[in-house]
Amino acid sequence: MNTVIVEQDTVYRNLLSTNLTEQGIVVVSEDIPVTEISCLYRKYFPNLFVLGIGNNFQQSIESIEYLMYEYPFAKIIVTANEIEDYHVKEIIRVGIKGLVLKSSGFDSLLHAIRTVDNGFNFFDPFVTNIVIQEFFKLRTLDDFTTSKRKVREPRNILTKRECEILENLVLGSNNKKIAESLTISEKTVQNHLSNIFVKLKVNDRTQAVILAIKEGWVAI
Repeated sequence: MNTVIVEQDTVYRNLLSTNLTEQGIVVVSEDIPVTEISCLYRKYFPNLFVLGIGNNFQQSIESIEYLMYEYPFAKIIVTANEIEDYHVKEIIRVGIKGLVLKSSGFDSLLHAIRTVDNGFNFFDPFVTNIVIQEFFKLRTLDDFTTSKRKVREPRNILTKRECEILENLVLGSNNKKIAESLTISEKTVQNHLSNIFVKLKVNDRTQAVILAIKEGWVAI
């Protein structure tokens, strides 16, 4: 896998390069202005583009949007120290495949890279509520009913514990919060999540949440 990293934070960039190389990923690390990413993409045509979003978010989005216009199949993951709701919506709008907070750690980014490389999207768990809000807006625009529906748990598909974890996902809880809420270990939570994704035929938390809401499996 050939990955290009564009990151102005030297320490973070070097850390990513070292860790990804140790995972057998071919890395090209660059410190360039975000406005030059299209030229860089044409130079390497990487499997993945990991782009650090700096203080000038709008400039970054415009540069990515231009790149996506030229190369609509480009796989881009953005990383950020912090991000606002509006930023998430813009990131989804322009077709970025992944969003990872730097505070989430290397394992989260590595998981994002592998997920996106396999053709799927990956977004940090913190954006789940934002995605839910957008989903309901789309339902309204598509003239879906907004009346209250009776919640029906997918017991024919998931176990009682898996249903509980799915409900926590909809609330936007991360693995640690779910573990604390259900008095189980984070490893157990992760095992349950893996089973849920397989049973529901989804690839990540966001897809599981949207499916649960669409099917009326959870109250919100």
